[in-house]
Amino acid sequence: IVFHSMNENITRGALEVGGGAPKNFLQQTGPMISQIIGMECPGENYVIQVTVDRPDAGGLSGATINEGKSWGKIPKAGEGNVVPYIDATVGLPIIFAYALENCKPRKHKNYGRILPEITQELVDAAIKTL
Repeated sequence: IVFHSMNENITRGALEVGGGAPKNFLQQTGPMISQIIGMECPGENYVIQVTVDRPDAGGLSGATINEGKSWGKIPKAGEGNVVPYIDATVGLPIIFAYALENCKPRKHKNYGRILPEITQELVDAAIKTL
């Protein structure tokens, strides 16, 4: 899905719940694909990370969303990025209620339907680099 979105000229955003592995999986996938295949990684334009971890206490692997700029994970760190330090069971319902109330519905991407096709595109692109 990340590879497919890297081929589209779209605004990208992410909602990260927690730190550590969930954050790193999302933020490292694009740069990893970029390194293996040699294509530009546009990164995320907007990120919301809901967490109770604080970087100064060793949480979040010591890294904030703004750190992602140095690795190309997020092109403009600090712009359009928010870290509410709140438990997800409290914060997510508030975020979702706001989005449902204030955002226009969009057409669904239906990635499940095209997943085999876009997976094959990634495999083919990787094979070309061998």
